[in-house]
Amino acid sequence: MLHKTQIFYNWNHIYIPTCSGDCHTGASGVLNDWGLYRAGHFNALTVVRHLTAEFGMGNAEHVLVTGCSSGGIGSFMNVDGIVDLLPNSIVKASPQTGWYYPVVSSYNDWQNGITTNPVNPPRDTRA
Repeated sequence: MLHKTQIFYNWNHIYIPTCSGDCHTGASGVLNDWGLYRAGHFNALTVVRHLTAEFGMGNAEHVLVTGCSSGGIGSFMNVDGIVDLLPNSIVKASPQTGWYYPVVSSYNDWQNGITTNPVNPPRDTRA
């Protein structure tokens, strides 16, 4: 039981386990070579849509998206989409661990191979 002197004592906590093996970043509705859908990004946004429709998450004043390991990557890569779904909330991400992708500005940049890291130049996505 959390005590009211603890900063998040009256916040709701939502845990989204990784189930698609893609660090909550996949955005494909097509089966891959292993017979899996890489749809973790869609899964995360669907959870937010469900919580908004069924439990009033759209009324939240503050939303903190966080995680560790694959959840850390997922929190960073999904925060832009969550901001779009919760326009009346202050939404922030605080990935704890797991960051190992090239530096990007947004999920869409990452998905399209756009990087701001001079060590890893952008890949050609026209192929």
